[in-house]
Amino acid sequence: MATLATKNERPGARAPELLFASLRPLELLTRSAREVLAFAFARGTSEADLLGSFARRSLESTIDSKSIEQDLFIDELLKDGFPILVGERSYAPFRPALKRILLHPPSSLADVEFRQAIVWELSNNATLKEQTETAYEVLRELVRALFESPNFSSKGATLRRRLNILTSFLAAVRALAAIEGATSGLSRVGEFARSALESSAFERVRELLAFDESKTVIEARLKVGADGTLRHVEMVRSVELALPGTPRGPIGRFFRALWGMIQGHRFSEEEVLSQLVEGAFSAVEADIATLIDVYLSLEFYLGSLGFRARAERAGLPTSLARFSSERSYESLWNPWLLGAARTVTPTSMSFRGTSGTTILTGPNSGGKTRLLQSIAITQLLGQSGLFVPAARAELTLAPQMYFSLIERPSAEGDEGRLGTELRRVRQVFERCGPGSLVIMDELCSGTNPSEGEEIFVMVLELFEELRPVVFVSTHFLDFASRLEAARGSALDFYQVELGSDGLPTFRFIRGVATTSLASRTAERLGVTREELRRLSAERRLKGEHPEPD
Repeated sequence: MATLATKNERPGARAPELLFASLRPLELLTRSAREVLAFAFARGTSEADLLGSFARRSLESTIDSKSIEQDLFIDELLKDGFPILVGERSYAPFRPALKRILLHPPSSLADVEFRQAIVWELSNNATLKEQTETAYEVLRELVRALFESPNFSSKGATLRRRLNILTSFLAAVRALAAIEGATSGLSRVGEFARSALESSAFERVRELLAFDESKTVIEARLKVGADGTLRHVEMVRSVELALPGTPRGPIGRFFRALWGMIQGHRFSEEEVLSQLVEGAFSAVEADIATLIDVYLSLEFYLGSLGFRARAERAGLPTSLARFSSERSYESLWNPWLLGAARTVTPTSMSFRGTSGTTILTGPNSGGKTRLLQSIAITQLLGQSGLFVPAARAELTLAPQMYFSLIERPSAEGDEGRLGTELRRVRQVFERCGPGSLVIMDELCSGTNPSEGEEIFVMVLELFEELRPVVFVSTHFLDFASRLEAARGSALDFYQVELGSDGLPTFRFIRGVATTSLASRTAERLGVTREELRRLSAERRLKGEHPEPD
């Protein structure tokens, strides 16, 4: 195969970083990413392969994402929760990339505030938002062009597809260059694109496409072997003049090919053009990689705007979290309930305990687990620099997070529920340090009350030494009441609020619940003495044995 002289004059070190405040060099074209991108240009590829190779970029985070991913149902939230809305159009973001960014929030306040500044500017500057949305849609066309598989039965169709990709590349750079006036980190995008417009690599692509449109004539150096085959092609320059007496288009190409055969040349104009296209792609390969990274980063920010828009349509508040030594939530709500048939009920909480531990009590199905989910996702979104599901959220920056909201049996099963619970407690102290956020649903629920209370007290005492921020729910109401009486100044207690009808309102107030409403739950599920007696009598009369499930 012939070789083509190329030189990448703009390495990826100039790529704009949109997720972190530091202006660090970005290594976007890893070996695997380069291979996938080259394959996509040559033959097309899948969305998962192309975007997935760039979604694995390095993310600076101290957060261990394992418990977050397992317990927060992130995939379910991202499925519809972060649409990219442009006018009347709605796009679904590439979820694996969005998920990976969310699961690795920064632990540096400078990085959080850097992201918040971009979100704030996009939500408050209509012109900038429109410019960014326009650029996103053009970038989307470039990405889709790389997905498209060519018609391999037609050499011309393959060449045309690659020219279309380069055309989309030029359009994307120009659209990003039009993003002007940004004062946040978004300004990096426009600066990068305007620099790209002035590069020789960009000019090479522009000249090549102008030639394809019959607007210019390209002067190139060709090295031909003794057998008449093409060995080497190098673009020298282009001029905006048509060759006199030489027809353009298919007819012109036919006569030029015929003249080449008479002279003994064994290559076509398409072969020359194809190698020029490959050379142009190599020259801007790093820039295309940068555009894909920018595309995924813009989905991260525009998805947050979509989250806010969905909340506003439902009459629910959102805000950018504030970070300090204090903690509070105003009108906090659960985003997993957005779009569900049931009404979403916000709640507010503030904290005054000296230990940083809050204990939740209340009846089953009263909203304790949903509240813990809300607190967890608010920390995750807030520390990611995005809108949170609350009118106001004041948080502390967490160097580590540990969430345990789902009861999972041990794979070995040899220790029973007590062993599983003890392993859960150990994991907290293995993974978390001072200032970490720990959220545990129904601590010690797998033990009898006496053992559970003993473990609970031990864990609380060790939490006071470790100093994390802790939210824990429990069904040990008498024990929680004794704790409140003995250590009310050190701990915060919140309970499910009950309405005048004695049913949960799904809001939370200070204090410890006095009832688990077990009898009401049993009645709702049809597990009362009268109902069970009626079922038993029916079976005796019929002499029936129920079929096994």
